[in-house]
Amino acid sequence: MNSKNSYNFIIVDDNPLDITVCELFIKKVIAKPQIRSFTLAELALEYIVNEYGKPGENNPTLLLLDVYMFPMDGFEFLDSFMKLSRTIKEQFKVIVLACSTDLPEIQKVLSYPCVVCYCVKPVTREILKYLIHENGVQRNLKGADIFKIAGVRLR
Repeated sequence: MNSKNSYNFIIVDDNPLDITVCELFIKKVIAKPQIRSFTLAELALEYIVNEYGKPGENNPTLLLLDVYMFPMDGFEFLDSFMKLSRTIKEQFKVIVLACSTDLPEIQKVLSYPCVVCYCVKPVTREILKYLIHENGVQRNLKGADIFKIAGVRLR
């Protein structure tokens, strides 16, 4: 899958343009990231089970998940993800990306233990840089507090 020294990302979004934007921003923030992108949530789950379910695997990964997708939406993905083994789930931190600022929806998303953040689209390079730093994927960034901006809700 990847080398133990790389930074791992999985993007799940049914919009190829949003995937491309996220990939470009990740590449501007992280040198040589390992990125897997999926337009179908079902395929992402299958990949996660196959690649992260191997004995002895420990690949900390930041998963960027869109809420509004078809045929499986982000909530259905999270419900299925929560049924995976603890050893798989412990390798992930999930950041949910959505266009909605609806408080009940945000609260529902943040009720999933694997979700560390709800971020309102569009994602910017600065937001992504902050989220990567705050969630332990990259630890050597400085001054990340300046990126605490509207549209990012952390647990």
